[in-house]
Order: sequence, then C-alpha cells, then structure tokens
Amino acid sequence: MAKGSKFVHHLEYIYVGIEHLCDHVQKNNLRRSQIWTKMRIPNCKSNRSYKYRVDHVSTIQKFLTKLHKGHSSYDL
Repeated sequence: MAKGSKFVHHLEYIYVGIEHLCDHVQKNNLRRSQIWTKMRIPNCKSNRSYKYRVDHVSTIQKFLTKLHKGHSSYDL
C-alpha cells in the first residue's frame, strides 16, 4: 500500500470511530467528562491502542462535517 493511501485509510478509520462515538454519546446522553474512545490505527508499527479524551461533541460533529466536505485543514 502506498503511503498516501495508507494515510487515507487511517483517516477513514478515525472517521468511523468518531461517528460511532457520536452515536454512543447521543444514545446514552453522556456528560462531556464521561466521553472517551479508544482507536487502533491499522498497519501501524507498534499497533497500540490510543486513548483520546473528547471534550466537546459539537467539535467532533464540526470535524466530521469538514472531513466529509473534503477540507484539508481542521480547526479543532
């Protein structure tokens, strides 16, 4: 797999993870302090799990919108 396509694959993987997180938050009505997610990045040398804290669901939704529209830079 070429470097560029690997990067796109990682972005798609993160996109799906964030989408699931948004669904989970809405279904369970979680407070901001309770929102956590773990993502494994495929084809990564160490292949470790990374934990991210998410403070604002609206920020994620803005990110998803920008990603979907094909923006190249994200103001998070």
